[in-house]
Amino acid sequence: MLSKLTQVPGWKLLLAAAMVKLLIHFTMTLALPEPYGMFRDEYYYIACADHLDWGYVDHPPLCALLLAPVRMLGGESLFALRLLPAIFGAAVVFLAGWITAELGGKRFAQWLAVTATIALPSHLAIHTFYSMNPIDHFFWALAFLLIIKLIQNPAPSLWIALGVALGLGLQNKISVLFLGFGFAVGILLTPQRKWLLDKWLWICGAISMLIFLPHIIWQVAHGWPTLEFIHNASQYKNTPLSPLEFLKEIMLHANPFALPIWTAGLIWLLLFRDGAAYRLLGWLFVAVIAVFLIQNAKPYYLAPAYPLVMAAGAVCWEKWLSGRLAFAKPILLGVIIVGGVVVAPIVLPVLSPAASIQYSEALGIRPSSGEKSDSGALPQLFADMIGWEDMARQLSEAVQSLPENERANCVLIVSNYGQAGAIDFFRDKYNLPPVLCPHNNYWYWADLDMDASVYITIISLEDNQEVFETVEPIGEIERPLSMPYENNRAIYRCADPKTPIKDLWRDAKKFI
Repeated sequence: MLSKLTQVPGWKLLLAAAMVKLLIHFTMTLALPEPYGMFRDEYYYIACADHLDWGYVDHPPLCALLLAPVRMLGGESLFALRLLPAIFGAAVVFLAGWITAELGGKRFAQWLAVTATIALPSHLAIHTFYSMNPIDHFFWALAFLLIIKLIQNPAPSLWIALGVALGLGLQNKISVLFLGFGFAVGILLTPQRKWLLDKWLWICGAISMLIFLPHIIWQVAHGWPTLEFIHNASQYKNTPLSPLEFLKEIMLHANPFALPIWTAGLIWLLLFRDGAAYRLLGWLFVAVIAVFLIQNAKPYYLAPAYPLVMAAGAVCWEKWLSGRLAFAKPILLGVIIVGGVVVAPIVLPVLSPAASIQYSEALGIRPSSGEKSDSGALPQLFADMIGWEDMARQLSEAVQSLPENERANCVLIVSNYGQAGAIDFFRDKYNLPPVLCPHNNYWYWADLDMDASVYITIISLEDNQEVFETVEPIGEIERPLSMPYENNRAIYRCADPKTPIKDLWRDAKKFI
């Protein structure tokens, strides 16, 4: 494997850049300032890793499967949890530099591409915590590299490799379907349409679908829950953005200082004569943006495509800054680095909450969560890293306030998977009872045969009164730095369900 690595053009530079990327995220994890901790979704992914299956309401199985051995070896360690996203992020940097070389870039182009990729605000944020997204970024970058190599030499081994990459990518996140759609559009609009007569293109597609098949079977067996999830998220959760607002957001996500790089790359792929061989990739990028606009997708969904246009832009700028303009090369690199440093505190929790708020206000930049729910003083990315253990402790105090006979036969009811995941994570530490939650896969995991005499809930008073005869407040969740809907939540002691919880559960489902 090492011998193959050394065949990559500029491999020492790319490996050094990947190490820089790793160092950024390792340092971020080890020096995480108070009161930041695990992100909301990380608790849910841990729960998924404890319930391995061929699918989940909101994602395929690969990210949970990869996390399971990490959990066994690393236990509750935050560093172990965040090791994989850092490694996949480093691999994306390496692949960005490799893609640059395959597009014709020399040493400066590789420097520029890896620097721009490291400085991507969306990647800095997403590669900081565990989710399916860092893995998704890796498979997109790998697919770009394989497509470039197929354009150069459509060998059967490359078609097989692409099929495997797309199939595994789909088993991690179904947004790889957008990549596949863009690939198809690129084929139809370029001379690569001749591939339609090549059996290996169809073998590639068959391989990817065969790898994805177990998840499709899971979807069929469960009544296609992900389609319900996507519909609900689009209708009730994601903020609709105009094309102009969407483009404004992706400029921030891709580093405003790098705008000349990736826009030049897209133009080079679509219009320049020396980029014509790879025009398929330009149309792929345009098709993906078009689909995201139509689907009311969150702007960060485009993040896996940025390394491609950064690489193409680096090739373009290397040619422009030749001869008398060579003096500008370090200036351009410096601008990208400065941009990354300036934006980093907005997307990485490197400052205290108070300092973070002041910094964002000073710059006049506040990243959007892409969701309709109101955020507090902190952006959602940071707010959702705060207060989960506090919630678990406050719930434990409420449970301990009950008579002993009730404590022994008690069940918690919460409204979202972040709350449920944190309760599961801190259960042993705070001696918490089992939890019921209707949100996404927690709806499937509910043990409805539990014969509880009392329920402790943090759902609304109105919802409690619809379900229970007895409802009384016994405490409050105080999380002032968290999202507003997680703060100042009353804790209720509920008893005597008007209808058995088991009979109510079908209508309680919340896939969003």
